[in-house]
This record gives sequence, C-alpha cells and structure tokens, in this order.
Amino acid sequence: MGTWRDRLPERLRTAVRDRVAVDTRALGVFRLSLGVLLLADLLLRARDLRAHYSDSGVFPRAAAIELYDPLSFHLAVGDVPQLAALFALQGVVALAFLVGYRTRLATLLTWVCWLSLHARFPIALNGGDTLLRLSLFWSLFVPLGARFSVDALHREAPPERIASLGTAALLGQVLFMYGTNAAFKHMGTIWATGDGLTYTLRLGHFTTAFGEFLGTLPLVTTVLGYTVFVLWTLSPGLLLLTGWRRAVLAGLFVGMHVGMALSMHLGLFPAVVVAALLLFLPTPVWDRLLPPERVDRFRRPALEEFLRGLYPTLSTPALLARLHGHLRVVAVVVILVSLLFVGAFNAQVLTNRAGVGPQDTTPEPLETYGETLYLTQYWNMFAPDPLRKTGWYRLPGTLENGTTIDVARGGPVTADRPAGLDDLATQYPNQRWRKYLSNLRQPGYAAERELFLQYHCEQWNREHDTDLESIEFDYVTLWVTDNGTVRQGTDFLGSHTCAA
Repeated sequence: MGTWRDRLPERLRTAVRDRVAVDTRALGVFRLSLGVLLLADLLLRARDLRAHYSDSGVFPRAAAIELYDPLSFHLAVGDVPQLAALFALQGVVALAFLVGYRTRLATLLTWVCWLSLHARFPIALNGGDTLLRLSLFWSLFVPLGARFSVDALHREAPPERIASLGTAALLGQVLFMYGTNAAFKHMGTIWATGDGLTYTLRLGHFTTAFGEFLGTLPLVTTVLGYTVFVLWTLSPGLLLLTGWRRAVLAGLFVGMHVGMALSMHLGLFPAVVVAALLLFLPTPVWDRLLPPERVDRFRRPALEEFLRGLYPTLSTPALLARLHGHLRVVAVVVILVSLLFVGAFNAQVLTNRAGVGPQDTTPEPLETYGETLYLTQYWNMFAPDPLRKTGWYRLPGTLENGTTIDVARGGPVTADRPAGLDDLATQYPNQRWRKYLSNLRQPGYAAERELFLQYHCEQWNREHDTDLESIEFDYVTLWVTDNGTVRQGTDFLGSHTCAA
C-alpha cells in the first residue's frame, strides 16, 4: 500500500521536500543560537528579579493568580534568594539545551521553563519572547541535536538534510510572523508610501543614537521603509524559493533585522529572528560556511567512547522501538492541531483588525488548546501604521511634610521635559521596563497600574526617611508629525494613597 506520501507524484514530492527540508548544520547552529539567547534572556531578566518576579515587586504572586491565574511554577517562590536559585536551575536546563545533551528532553524542559517564565510576568512580553517560545515549541519535533551537540558525538553522522512535518512547521512559524505583519502593514497607509520607518525612528523611546542619526537622512529612511514593506510582502518566497535565490532573500531579511537592532531598542527580537532565518539557508551555503570535512574533524573515537558512558540504556530496544512509534503518531497529531490553531488564530486577528466577518470563529476546544500551550501570537509590530505617540512618564508624589516630588526622578515635578531626558529612551532602565510601562498605558490595565504605584510607595518609604503619602501616574504625550514631535497634552493614568 505505502504511505500517503508514496502515492504523491514524484515531482510533487521532490518539490515539497526541497522547500521544507532543513540542513542538519542549520538545525545545530539554530540550537546553539537559541541556547545563547536563552541564557542571555535569563541574565537580562535577573537584573529585575525583585521588581518583576518577587512578592515585593510590581506583580506579586497573589495578584498574578487573581488577575491571570497562570500555569507557572515560578509562582511557587516569591523571595529573591529562592527566585535566584530557580533562575540558576533554569540556566542549567538551558545549558543542557545549548550543548545538546539529551537534546529532546532538554528541549522539552526548556520550553516548559520559558512557558512558565512568560506566564509569571506576561505584561512585559514582546515579539521576541513570543518567537523564542514558539521556536522552542516547534523544535520539539525536529532533531536539533543532529549536529554540534554532545548527543551527535556518540552517534553516526546524520543525513545532510531533514524534511518532515516538524521542519515544515518550524519554517512555517516564521512565515506566519512575516505574513501576518505584512497583511497588517497593507491595512495601513504609511508603510505603502515609504514613510513607515521614518515615523518609527521618530518614536524617541525606541530609537538608539544610530537611529537618531538615520532619522536625519530622509531619503535613506524612505528607501529603507519601502524595502521593509516590499520584503515583508515577498516573505512567502522564503518557503517558495530554493537554492541560492532563497539564500539571497533570507540574507536580505537578516540585513534588515541587523539594521533594526542597530537603530531601535527591540530587546532580543532581532537576534531571535536572525536565528530562525538561519534555517532557510540551503545546503550549498552551509557547504561554504561549514564544509563536511571541517564538521567531522571534531569526532574523536576516545571522546565518543567516553560519551557512550553518559547514555545508559534505560529499557530494551524492542520497548524503545514501540514507544518511538507511538510518540511519532502523537507528534504528528500535535503538530497538525497546533498548525490548525496558529493558522486560525492569525486569520482571526487579521479579520478582527479589518472589521470583517465574525469576531471569534475559532472553535472553543481548539482555542483552549492553543491558549494552554501558549501558542497565541500577535504580529502587529509597528503596524498597520507606526505609533504616532511618544513622550515621558511622571510620578508626582506628595510627602508627609507636604513636599511634592517626581518619584521617578527624585526632583521637582515640572511640566517641561526633565533635565537630561533629551533621549527619551533613557527614561527606561531596560527594554523589559519599556514594554511593561508601555502596556500600563493601555486600557484594561487599571489593576496593574495600582500595583505599580503601590510598589513605588513601598520602595520610596523603605529607602527614605520621609514617607510618601500619595502618588500619581501620568504620561506627557508628544505627537509624531512630518517635521518632528509636537506637545499634545498629559494622560492621567491613576493615583494611589500610600499605606501608613
């Protein structure tokens, strides 16, 4: 009888295989890249361990459970030393993933760890977090340990390329990201005129020093704006093209994301996307970058013999074979259902934004499945049109002695731009705070704003002799125009009376 793939015409099978196949060297480098980014992510988050994850921070465990009821084992501890130990343990898991020791298990544990971490403090997640988490999920179904791993050193050399439903899903996730964002950009008016990047770079709270300089070159930003719009529109070519044409297109995307990283504060997002784009590089490129003879040079019989001792047989080969067969069936079902959810979810996000059709057509069981596995995704970055509002935060506070201060900066409250804030990006300690505070400005976050103000009350009273009696939260807005920014007004975001 044969499988359903065997019944397809040979030409069609070859065409599909060539487009979803991933070089095993690409999978290895992708794993190494993700591993480094995971460790970097942990270290960057650890800077705000108390503020973001402890019970004395902006989002205590009790509030997280009441407001979101998340599935997160990070809710098990709330003290900084315990959290530090948990982060260290999570780092060990990420290190096992990085070096490729028991890669399948390490990938599963890493995905669970980051799922939990994201659920613990969801208010500060960005597109990079989403793509990182989704990449880990789809990586469960591909042999990430085939190359450049501890696992690979005690096995026979893998095939040159892998073509499977898992590789198709991993590549497809990148297409979902670009395709959805491109559709959003086509709904707007600014990107199609080439002005999208120009307006984006005028948002001072995102822009780096290089981005500020780039913003002074209108012809360059217009050309680059058109390039982004056209490239994103052509993103299906990443899957449809093969060989060097695919490599050139992927290289253009890599170049654009490197440029974004240099001109805007986007956290790990550009690096995660570049890591995912490496999967699209075809075998001829890897033959140039990492020739087979260079890759195999590191295999040593003595080392391989030593590593075999680290891999004891846990059960009989027959049992493993039967288990492997069942797991393959489960994996295929999970991939297909997950792809169905991701496709339906992205389509629903687009139709909701366009205002056409019913607002929710995803079947409830499928929706529950996708939300439980945290497969939800929103790729509307700087689209349909770039943000037009920027500005700075203020935290006017009144001390017990009647003095009014700006709690955020320690000086007097002023309607003018605070001294030293010529660069609006400097008002945020880091990218995670930027995303968190930007979300607090949105409707529906009243409870989170109250917790934020309560945190500042407690922190001030702990560090100063004169207690804070009350505190307010507002945002001085600037409107981005064709010629720069214009003062628009002040958005009041809330107030809080500090406990005695």
